[in-house]
Amino acid sequence: MVYQRYEIGIEAVDRILGGGIPSGSVLTLIGEPGTGRMDLALRFISKGFEINEPGLFVSFTSVPVTGYLKRLRGRAPFRALLETDEPLFLSTLELKGLDLVLGIIEEGAVGRLVLDRPEVLGMRNIQNWFKNLEDILIKARTIGMGTMMIAGPDFRSLGDYTSEGLLEMAVDEDGRRSANLRKWPFSEGGKVRESEVGEWVR
Repeated sequence: MVYQRYEIGIEAVDRILGGGIPSGSVLTLIGEPGTGRMDLALRFISKGFEINEPGLFVSFTSVPVTGYLKRLRGRAPFRALLETDEPLFLSTLELKGLDLVLGIIEEGAVGRLVLDRPEVLGMRNIQNWFKNLEDILIKARTIGMGTMMIAGPDFRSLGDYTSEGLLEMAVDEDGRRSANLRKWPFSEGGKVRESEVGEWVR
């Protein structure tokens, strides 16, 4: 079977993924804050806008996404993301936000999807959040989207249960970030690290 690949936009990461996230697949980024999960997810969305594959970034945390975007200003890999007029960010702490996401996906307006910390809905004791999350992932798979989820280290089981693979993000002893791909049926996997100049290398 031939899959369309949704590139992340970072050559070394795309290489260990076997070319990117295959259509209809989900990759979960696991790690502590500061390990590069958000940068990788925003790079994934930005790459889509560079090549006319609009994406949707959904945050379930109380941290405004605008704070992350301010941090990206002036960084070349994110230029397409910062210059677009497309509505691509949704922040919600309520279950009805999941219904809105499902509606956007069903319209076919986006090909890439990032779900940032959906487990927060469960931590807030919101009823049926997991079923609604599953509905979104089923629909995204059915229409062939490339989907990325961000989860905290205590929610590894969420990624195990809902995605094809895990990219474990960490900060190594020397202070450089690393990413280790596990449980990914589309390539042999591997590990990438940040170089001294901040580029990801294998």
